[in-house]
Amino acid sequence: IYLYDCTEVSPYSLLFFGGDISIQKDKDQDTIAVDEWIVFQSPARTAQLVKDLKRELDDLLQEKIEKPQPVDWNETKSRDCAVLSAIIDLITTQENGEAKNFAPRCQGGYYR
Repeated sequence: IYLYDCTEVSPYSLLFFGGDISIQKDKDQDTIAVDEWIVFQSPARTAQLVKDLKRELDDLLQEKIEKPQPVDWNETKSRDCAVLSAIIDLITTQENGEAKNFAPRCQGGYYR
């Protein structure tokens, strides 16, 4: 099989910048899905935190579209800085950590 014009994307990148996400329960496993198509195995608490953080990001992006202004990175307690820093930390930690060494799918056909 040859794949052309494709790029590996980390699960957090897909969750934050992909389509709508939903939390589901399949049999005895908690899952989080992107557009009800790409399904990841995830504890319910983690899935809810990711969903809440994505909602915050979507709200922040909407604000920036309506009232464009730069993020003040020196104001570390601001909502803008907190949301963006959390997402950056999650994505870079995942990309630099063990997550890249996981098998693409685990038991049950879910991504880890």
